[in-house]
Amino acid sequence: MSYNNTVTKIAVVGGGGVGKSCITLKFLRNVFIEQYDPTIYESYRKSMLVDEEAAVLEILDTAGQEEYKSLMDRYFRNSHAFVCVISYDQRGSIGQIREYVKRIQRAKDEDDIVGLLVCNKCDIANEERAITDEEVKNLSLELNLNMVECSAKTGENINDLFLTLVRNVRKKENEEYEQVFLNKKNKKNKQKRNRSSSKLGKGGSKKNRIGCTIC
Repeated sequence: MSYNNTVTKIAVVGGGGVGKSCITLKFLRNVFIEQYDPTIYESYRKSMLVDEEAAVLEILDTAGQEEYKSLMDRYFRNSHAFVCVISYDQRGSIGQIREYVKRIQRAKDEDDIVGLLVCNKCDIANEERAITDEEVKNLSLELNLNMVECSAKTGENINDLFLTLVRNVRKKENEEYEQVFLNKKNKKNKQKRNRSSSKLGKGGSKKNRIGCTIC
């Protein structure tokens, strides 16, 4: 399957102040902005090669404020993948990301979403952390999302997490395409068998009638 003209839509979600915009801008422009004025959302595009295949990423940087959450559902429905951000220095970000994942699952009407649990600010010292490694591990299992540590400040794992999401979207689309192809093939084979059975049935009736006549 060719991805040259495919746009991969990625939504960056999480509570306010966890670093969603910092992660997005670090990936897009390789800059770190410590103070960022939140808006309802910002949408960006970036063209790149992923495993020697052209890709266009449309990244939606969502707002973390409660009053904007109702506007996000339609964007979630149209998104292919999700960067689910918590911050090591914000304990409340765990509960917030739980709610976001539930909202995404409802919007897309599916439990198995393509996403990553992204733990931002991995550069801070252990004594400054409000979330333990064990809690992150348990949250990853609970949400059924692989976990990636990152730092919007240093750039650690920023590029890799977006590349991973593009690969995962491609993998899911390939699996869905192959399943559709397999279903069509099975349906065609079933119809062929039914036609063959019908012909055999008619042939058998004729033979029986001939046999009775001879008797």
